[in-house]
Amino acid sequence: MKKPPARAGTVAVSVDVLATRGNEALRLNRFKEAMEVFKQLARQAPRPEWTQRLGDAYAGRAHALADKGMFKEAAMVLENTLAPDGTLREPVLYLTCLIRQGQHQKAKQAALRLVSRLPAAEAGRVTELAAALALAVPTRTEMPGSASGAEPSHAAQAALAAWLQGKPADEVDPLLARIPLRSPFGPMRLILKSLITPSDASAKALGLLAMIPAESVFSGARAAVEATLADDPAVLAARWSQLRPAQQAFVAETRGLPPNATGLLNQIADAERRGPVALFNLLVKPGLPLPADNLRTACLNLLPSIPEYLHQFDRRFEPLSVLERNRVLALAAESRDEWGRAQDYWDGVAVSFEQTPDARLSQAVVLRHLADLAQTHRECLGDPWTDTA
Repeated sequence: MKKPPARAGTVAVSVDVLATRGNEALRLNRFKEAMEVFKQLARQAPRPEWTQRLGDAYAGRAHALADKGMFKEAAMVLENTLAPDGTLREPVLYLTCLIRQGQHQKAKQAALRLVSRLPAAEAGRVTELAAALALAVPTRTEMPGSASGAEPSHAAQAALAAWLQGKPADEVDPLLARIPLRSPFGPMRLILKSLITPSDASAKALGLLAMIPAESVFSGARAAVEATLADDPAVLAARWSQLRPAQQAFVAETRGLPPNATGLLNQIADAERRGPVALFNLLVKPGLPLPADNLRTACLNLLPSIPEYLHQFDRRFEPLSVLERNRVLALAAESRDEWGRAQDYWDGVAVSFEQTPDARLSQAVVLRHLADLAQTHRECLGDPWTDTA
């Protein structure tokens, strides 16, 4: 009787092989695989570098989940990186995930706990997040950083409350003056100041908002207020499609937009996402409560993408002039790499300018454009409007 073969023992994968596998997974953004590899390395041969790589894998995985809108899962992944000193990887992403879940109180407590433990580069943004959360979840908890940290916080809360209660500008303004522009609440001062600025000084209000950096935590509020202050329906429609639902709700309430107006804005945003044909078909519908000039301009700007809709445009609006038609067809030809046809239509534009004021200047602009095209597209060379001699 044969003796059964001995059961083979489990062969441990070497540290070097695992490290190579983990690093390759990180390089290829295979973060789940990298997490498992570096967890195994941390158990098998504990080293600070494996902890660092594991943190990299957790951070990459959290970003990937957040990009998919899985904020709860992303926050849970980042909580695995909590260090004994109370810090964790990607603190701004972690706080953002909590906020997007509506866990404002937890986010505020985490921000106040983290800010004193972070290097200056990260602490500034976390402090600004803590400031925003202090306004969203007002408590007696003082902002970190200095003994005077509570004063800007209380002043900002008082100013925001006064504005929300509809107090007149001369009551809100003194409260805003108590908020230092260099404090984390400085952007809120600019936002509220723009909202109480008289409507005939909209340029001043927009200038105040422009002082808020794009990377600021308050940039989302800035975008909503810019849409609130837009006095051109076309500008409002363009901004509306870039706002999240909470921002849109703010704009609608602050501007006093009726439900049918917000419904139309949502239709425009949806059509814009579906492409120029869908947007054109919506805008040419009779009876839209928008200025006729704005509707015509919006549809005219769409035509280079859909020149086959020229006839529909002429039926709905005043027919295009020869100059406008040639310009639309020239831009459409360029978008389709039909450079010879593009030159023909631009030539037609230049001829049409002969009957307009400043004809020579306008023709010079067309010639300059054709000369630029001729640098890379030989089909654009030729009389009468370009001369390469």
